[in-house]
Amino acid sequence: MTIKQFILAVWLLGLSISANSQNFRPLLEQIRDSSISKQVKIVEDSAWKYLYRDYGMAMEYARLANSLALDGKYLKGQGFSYNTIGVIYRKQGNYDSSKLFYSKALSIWNQLSDTSQISTAYLNLANLEKARGNNDSALYFAQSGLALDIGRNDSVRMSGKYTALGNIYRALGQYEKAMENYMIVVAIDEALEDSSYLGIDYSNIGDMFFSIGEFEEAKRYYEVSIAIDSLIDNKQGLAIGLGNLAGSLKELGQYEKSKDQYLRSLQIAKEIGDEIGISESSINIGALYLAKNLLDSSRYYYQLGMSIAEKLDDEWHQASALNGLGKVYLIQKKYKSAIKNLKEANQKAASLSFAVVLIDSYKSLATANRAIEKNSLAYDYLVKHIILSDSVNKVETKEKVTDLESKYQNEKHLHRINLLNHETRLQAAIIERNKLFFLAIGIGSVLLFSVGFMFYKRKIYHQRIALESQRHVAKTEQINAVIQSQEAERARFAMDLHDDFGQLISALRLKVNQNFGKDSEANQILDKMYDSLKNIAFNLMPQTLVEHGLIEAVDELSNQLNQLGIINIKVQAFEVDEAAIASHKVALYRILQEILSNILKYASASHVNISLTGLEGELNILVEDNGVGFDTEVLTLGNGNGWRNIVSRLDLMNGSVDIDSQVGQANSTVSIIVPYLVENKKVA
Repeated sequence: MTIKQFILAVWLLGLSISANSQNFRPLLEQIRDSSISKQVKIVEDSAWKYLYRDYGMAMEYARLANSLALDGKYLKGQGFSYNTIGVIYRKQGNYDSSKLFYSKALSIWNQLSDTSQISTAYLNLANLEKARGNNDSALYFAQSGLALDIGRNDSVRMSGKYTALGNIYRALGQYEKAMENYMIVVAIDEALEDSSYLGIDYSNIGDMFFSIGEFEEAKRYYEVSIAIDSLIDNKQGLAIGLGNLAGSLKELGQYEKSKDQYLRSLQIAKEIGDEIGISESSINIGALYLAKNLLDSSRYYYQLGMSIAEKLDDEWHQASALNGLGKVYLIQKKYKSAIKNLKEANQKAASLSFAVVLIDSYKSLATANRAIEKNSLAYDYLVKHIILSDSVNKVETKEKVTDLESKYQNEKHLHRINLLNHETRLQAAIIERNKLFFLAIGIGSVLLFSVGFMFYKRKIYHQRIALESQRHVAKTEQINAVIQSQEAERARFAMDLHDDFGQLISALRLKVNQNFGKDSEANQILDKMYDSLKNIAFNLMPQTLVEHGLIEAVDELSNQLNQLGIINIKVQAFEVDEAAIASHKVALYRILQEILSNILKYASASHVNISLTGLEGELNILVEDNGVGFDTEVLTLGNGNGWRNIVSRLDLMNGSVDIDSQVGQANSTVSIIVPYLVENKKVA
């Protein structure tokens, strides 16, 4: 054993004594003489095993894996451990920390040029931004990841991106688009013969119908999901599916059946040690007893779910449990306790963009405040409830969803459900094979037909994906060619202006000086002409940018704008690697030029701060102004060339942009992240 391995063993032994020796001792034995890559993988696997049981232990393992990877200078291990830490923080509702570690993981994958993991990082960021309620950013990351997957013809990862897009569109209330993406996922997973995800696929469709109040349809899809997970013995998925089915049964007024399914879900969660599942099932049972007005039982299960959520530092389930407890106290006319719990639930739900709890808590807070004769406050809460409820529950979309769902109920879709029934019967045929001999033959025929049909559909599917990939590559190359052509033409035109017209003005000045003197009015006009010419040449292509790089060029641009006397722009740079952005400097300059132009035109700002910061593997640019805020959707969804140019240039650099601004509030922030070019960096 090396000294390093001995120190690691001692440290792990100490950790095992302080935490849970039974869990850490096998790990210690496994990794003692292993390579660094195997050590990190074993510890990472342990972190994921604890992910649904104990966030604290999961984080201990994840940070241990990260420490091992950092000590061993194992970049791939660092990327995986950063991702795991980000996942744990996201599940706890700590979104800022989650984004920090997801971004660190993305930086590692960019350094390694690992497009498959870059795609996974985009998916993680998409799910994170959706959880935060930033659906535009979520769409950007999901679509960026999908573009990579299409380029690599990676059907497995495409499935994850289409699922994310379906979830995002569902959150946006765009149910037709949500259904389209969910159905694409089903087609992909069926073509891949991946039953492990089909249960989730149908459950997602069920969730969509549940969210618009179509509980009978939701129930049907949940039942298909449960059938799939039962066949493949996916207990985690089965517990979730049973909980979902119980929820739809409760909404349909079938309380006894609902209770049975919730209890089955709770039992499975206990069997597999799923603490999150136990918390969620307990809260759901609490809600069921609340609906039946069994308040003592309801409070017991809500408090049970709350205690587990607090132990896990799980903000989502804390919000649900607090909201339920608030409603229990409200019915019991314990208004002080009701308002306390409902306010806390409301605050947590607001920070998580948890619309269901927000809507419900607003309504309950209105009732509680009206009961204690705080009518003004009650009115405010009621208005918030109505506005948010109307924005989420768009009644007119229900018909569209139902029509679309019918459209997709084709032979293949129905065949899959029938196939599940056949497979169930096939299991029974093992016991009673003589009685069901002819049924087995029939099933074999159906399966044979299914396989042939599946191969044919898969071939068509891959041809379509290949065509989409070619179109995406062609479009990217076309955009890149147009931008490069524009910049080359600007550089040539700037040089022609400076050299040809500049020399002509200089020659003309000599003649004017000879005939009229240096202080003549004609000479002053020539000076103004030359200054204007320099400004035009500078705007076309700053010589400083070409010769000295981005930072000096941005500084020069800011000084020029400051001379107008209407704005004060400050530029700060910290550890920026100019060599790593050399190929991007013109594009980045144009982006900043466009942003400053918009601030001057529309923001009525007096101060702007620009900071350029070089972090590990990326350049971060922050532009902050003290001007009036604006509606970011008008910008991102509009047809303006300026915004499209910014997005196009960033897409070519694999960069991202985020805007923080609100109508009626001062101060806006534009945040840009661009990965360094790996080939320009010295990699140890």
